[in-house]
Amino acid sequence: MTKGKILIAFLFLTFFFVNITGFTAYISTPAGELLNYQLGDFITTFRSIIIQAFPFLLLGIIISGLVSIDFFTGVLKFFETKLRFKVNITSVIFKNRFLRYIRISLLGFLVPVCECGNVPVARRFMLKGMRPSETITFLLAAPIINPITIISTSEAFGANSIILISRVLGGFIIANIIGMLFGLLKNEEVLLTKNFYLDVCNHNHKNRKISGKFFEFIETIKEEFISILPVLLIGAFIASASQIFLPREVILSIGQNAVLSIVSMLVFAFIISICSSTDAFVAIAYSKTFVPGAIVAFLTFGPMIDIKILTLLKSSFKGWVLILLTALALLGSFLFGLIINSFL
Repeated sequence: MTKGKILIAFLFLTFFFVNITGFTAYISTPAGELLNYQLGDFITTFRSIIIQAFPFLLLGIIISGLVSIDFFTGVLKFFETKLRFKVNITSVIFKNRFLRYIRISLLGFLVPVCECGNVPVARRFMLKGMRPSETITFLLAAPIINPITIISTSEAFGANSIILISRVLGGFIIANIIGMLFGLLKNEEVLLTKNFYLDVCNHNHKNRKISGKFFEFIETIKEEFISILPVLLIGAFIASASQIFLPREVILSIGQNAVLSIVSMLVFAFIISICSSTDAFVAIAYSKTFVPGAIVAFLTFGPMIDIKILTLLKSSFKGWVLILLTALALLGSFLFGLIINSFL
């Protein structure tokens, strides 16, 4: 070891020792005792969020792995071939464009993926002939209107909670309206990037062997776990820290304001980019200090649009489309939050 490295190691250990000694002395003071108490509350809150969310995180990761090997393609084919013509009303749904958007917004029950996993599914849908506007409805609705998200939200807020009902209703309405607005375009191909079809071809796994699919399934689970777990940890850390260390009067002044509370939670949802299968457990930390409309706006906007989703979509949709999509989802979630606040 060189003298320079020895010196750096010595300085680091000295700095660490001095700070630990100073922190230990500080803890014995009245202010330090308060900090020690806050740290205990922080650890308890952080741990409870992770423990509640972790099973749903694993379930979402497993489903993402199944999506990567086209497991749900067979499920969709079964419902389309076996059940499509057995009920007369289905033929009406397939022909009526308005009802088709509604049907597509409910596809999350057949393909229960979060906002990360539904992007490759949506790309396959477009390759098979689904209109881009209809795909947008699927992209916005599926992360909210699916069994995993509904169960996790129910676990966090209660099965009969107005938060759960408002979240599903808000996601359904906003996704359909935005999809229909984009559907007004005569030529929807202008929404897509030129390299989109080439990107889809790169995700074509039809010729893979069973063993190849198994290893791809394991690899996808590993990659999803590595990418999503840090997001959950960061979200739980911010939620816990803001609840424990921020002055109570600051939280209440923002959280009880009908407008500022919604705006702050919308910004938080966009930045934190947490998975829809676990975001309810982060939102529950704010339920006692923020008005219901802000919580609903967070749970509605976050699964639709965030930094992570825009990164995934930029190879499929043009930049101006993503900007317009973000603005519409933001406005819809904000207005829906205001409506919830006006009734509660």
